[in-house]
This record gives sequence, C-alpha cells and structure tokens, in this order.
Amino acid sequence: MSTPFQKIEVAPGITLSEPLAAHWAAIAGSRRPFIKIDPTPSPNLPSTRSSFGNLPLLPKGFAYPEDAAGNPLFPLATINFAEVPPLEPFPTSGYLQFFCTVASDDYGSNYNDLFDTADFRVLYFTPDEVASPQTHFNFLNPIFEHRRAPMRTPHALSFQPAEGYMGPGEIAFDANYAFSEEISDKYPELADELERELWRVFALPGHRLGGYAYFNQEDPRYEFEYDPSLMLLLQIDHNQGKRTHWNFHGTAQFLIDPAALAARDFSAVAFNWDD
Repeated sequence: MSTPFQKIEVAPGITLSEPLAAHWAAIAGSRRPFIKIDPTPSPNLPSTRSSFGNLPLLPKGFAYPEDAAGNPLFPLATINFAEVPPLEPFPTSGYLQFFCTVASDDYGSNYNDLFDTADFRVLYFTPDEVASPQTHFNFLNPIFEHRRAPMRTPHALSFQPAEGYMGPGEIAFDANYAFSEEISDKYPELADELERELWRVFALPGHRLGGYAYFNQEDPRYEFEYDPSLMLLLQIDHNQGKRTHWNFHGTAQFLIDPAALAARDFSAVAFNWDD
C-alpha cells in the first residue's frame, strides 16, 4: 500500500509524502553526525587494526575479561581511533574494545539491567598502555570455535563520516516529533502507512559509531526508564556488511552517557541485544 499523497523532495535524496514533508523542518533539526562502519572479512589481522572478531589488544599483565562463570569473553570489536574520522565526543586516539560472552543467546545483555557487566565488558587503552601488549591468546581458540561465536572470521573495519535523522524507534522521537500524533489524527486511515514511511526513510540499521540507534524491538530507554540522553557508542547489525553477521539474528547497541564518553570513562556502558 502507498499513500495517495504527492511525493516531495525535501532534501537531496530524501522524498516524503506531503503530510510528512510539511514537517520537514522539525525532522531536519534532528540531523546528527555518525561514523559508518564497513567491515571486510580479513584473516590474520594485527591486533592494532580496527576489527570485528579479532584477537584483542591488552597490556601485559592485564587480566583477560571473563564472564560470570569464569569463561573468557569473545573479543567482539576493536576500534583504533587513529583510523576513525573525528567525531565529538569520541576519542581521537587509543583503542576501545568490546567483549561479550558466548554462553548465552543474548551474548551477555542483561535485560533487567543493561549496565550489568557480568557477561560483557568495554575497555579503553591509550597507545602507551598497549605499547607492549600481550601476545599469547591460545586459550581463546575454544571461544572462537564456539557454536555461538558471534563471527567466524575476523573483519577489518573502514570508516566514513555520515549523517542521519532521528528514526521512529528512538526514545526522543515522541518528544521531538509531536507532529506524528497530529498527522495520525488528521489521516487516521493512513496513519500506519505514514509511520511505515518514516521507518523506511529514517530508520538507521547498520554498523556505526554515534548517531541514532536502530531497534528491532523497543528502545530500552522506554521500558527501563534509562536516561534518554544516553547516546549510541557502537552498533553492530547482523544484516549489514560483507558476510558480517551474528550467528543469531539481532542487533547490538552499546549506549553511554555523553559526559562519560568525553571523559574516556567506559565503566558504565549499557549493552542491549536487540533480536
């Protein structure tokens, strides 16, 4: 089904039905920069390279992160900010690393407390801290080969600056897009289709640093009353990329307080596994 309204190009590459186009100024005001991540399968990557599913980069003597049962966590992602275009308030150097358990289908996301790091971890090291890194990770072989290993092959990451608009799945949507209720009242028979149009045009699946998150289900900031100012730190999406995928369908979002990110404090990161 499509709406009977005229389509209007409101910006290069963005066309909306008339009722939505009339509110383009409100939508345009939500524009936010992010870094698009493009993964490429690349065996034998150095640990200093930005990657998914590669060997980690840890200082000598640093205890390898484990889940609640004492099993090593899977090294999900490494972001070398020397390879990333600048984006405030993200670092411009250093290594941000994400780890998750393979012991459960949700990879360590605790839906009762997304900040519970019993089964996932986010670590940040400056270049000096990993100038002499650990090199022996044979104990990770069973984790890489586990049936729930999120990725079977290391992937090198490349980065590109991009911009996106607030999608209807974001917690801030209802507060900022009051026009959506106005449109629903004015066009009740077409309200669902107009909402689907918003999803088609503005939802942002894919891998990214910053910007708006894409939720297959509901934004957890609704249900659990987390601070709505929590921003997207990293998103990994099974549907996007060159054979990059989770073994099980879903999208991972890591959320953080912007002030903590600016302070390079990654001790309180929320991990949402969205299937």
